[in-house]
Amino acid sequence: MNLRTSVQIPKPGDFGSFQRKSKVLFEHVLNDPNVKEYGTTGQAQDGIDLLGVRRSEAPDHWVGVQCKLTIKAERLKKGTVSKEATKALEIKPALKEFIVVTTAEDDVAMDKKAAEFTDEQAKLGQRRRWR
Repeated sequence: MNLRTSVQIPKPGDFGSFQRKSKVLFEHVLNDPNVKEYGTTGQAQDGIDLLGVRRSEAPDHWVGVQCKLTIKAERLKKGTVSKEATKALEIKPALKEFIVVTTAEDDVAMDKKAAEFTDEQAKLGQRRRWR
């Protein structure tokens, strides 16, 4: 079972700053100094903003991170996250994990949606973690 903790960090004022800070965070979380920003503004990014590898030091364990900055105290929309996750399924080589990092408020409905999506993918034979 994964334990989840909430940490309050001041919200960045712009998306670029949020993505760069997320990159530094995931370099440490994934133990991968080569996490990179995936594409550039204006390019189709296949549902992810950051791409890293090596969780558990596995060279083929690709991890995609979607960064969602919300300006106001708002929640993410289920459709938005589902759309990005569906795009991320098409990335080659295949992602083993898809993570959404956001400044949005915690939301039980979104947590349930992520769990349901993970279960659906497992039933389809996907051995991936979506959170």
